[in-house]
Amino acid sequence: MHWLETAAGREEEAVAALAAAPTGDAGGELFTRLRAWAWEGYLCDPVHRGNRDGVGWARFGWLPPAGRRAPDR
Repeated sequence: MHWLETAAGREEEAVAALAAAPTGDAGGELFTRLRAWAWEGYLCDPVHRGNRDGVGWARFGWLPPAGRRAPDR
């Protein structure tokens, strides 16, 4: 059974277990990838459909270039 199927209803516990896994462990590697993808979506250029309205950039005081916005959804 896949670990996500067993995590239903206890997602926070499952993510905490992944975060605590050693980096060389499969769970640790998965958590590292998930965290990288989350940051990428939070900070990417809105034209790539992440960082909606530049909120990730605003968090760090960065301003989007003039006229830069996400495509219509």
